[in-house]
Amino acid sequence: MEFAVDHRTPPLATAPSRAGGSTRQSDPTHDEALRAVLAELGERVKPVSLARERTMAVVAPFDQLLPDGLVRGQVVSCRGSAARSVAFGLVHDALAEGAWMAVVDVATFGIDAAAELGVPLERVVRVDTGLDEQDPPSATGLDWVEAMGAAIDGFDVVLTRVPVELQGERRPAAVRKLTSRLQRKGAVVITLGAPGALGSDVDLEAYRTTWRGLGDGNGHLRRRVIDVRSGGRRVPSQRSCSIELTGEGTRVRIDPARVADGSFDRDPQADLLSEMADAVAVTDLSDRRLAG
Repeated sequence: MEFAVDHRTPPLATAPSRAGGSTRQSDPTHDEALRAVLAELGERVKPVSLARERTMAVVAPFDQLLPDGLVRGQVVSCRGSAARSVAFGLVHDALAEGAWMAVVDVATFGIDAAAELGVPLERVVRVDTGLDEQDPPSATGLDWVEAMGAAIDGFDVVLTRVPVELQGERRPAAVRKLTSRLQRKGAVVITLGAPGALGSDVDLEAYRTTWRGLGDGNGHLRRRVIDVRSGGRRVPSQRSCSIELTGEGTRVRIDPARVADGSFDRDPQADLLSEMADAVAVTDLSDRRLAG
């Protein structure tokens, strides 16, 4: 069963005044309430068998990218068109073996997709700080930092999307403290998209996606192949692998990619770009007939 924690400020009888028009004041009462709720959940889901282990297992073929698995205290960023599928695949084995995951401010989490990939939803807790409902000029990202700190205290894995306010090069003191807290508590943070001010130890990029099962005007989409490469300051040398997702009823199986079975591989993005290029007439600007 999936839990949900909604940390949005309840409706007020009168609209709060904003001197100067932009600065949003954090409410200590609600911040404390969030910490209390997540601390209670953290106590309820605190791991037993994984507490002394420094790594968490990953399903093949992710072990080709991360031979040591998910290392506690690190930040892993997942980017590219299939970032969400990569993230779900990464946490599959850890959650199946007893770990708990908090999902912080990922509005389009994709519950059905996670379940199809075998993610046990009964070990997932979603946390919504309501940042998406704030005016961009007034948001600072501090609510996200508070929620992340509380989640790191009680969960093995935290899946999140770093808010826009913290995507710059500047690294606020609150984020630096959050990183130290992560290393001390031993959780693993997985970001969808750029890690921003949080920084990352391992970068996973889904740089190409192809579909198998289509022929020349016939066939059905049967398998999806995702090419992923790894890098980052904690990766001594770049690695890459191909991950195959195969639909089996209501489930999706994760395997190392097999050799093509004679059907054509389709890369929808590449096909679209090719069609656009064919449709554009290239003009020779040096043609004197165009002068005048």
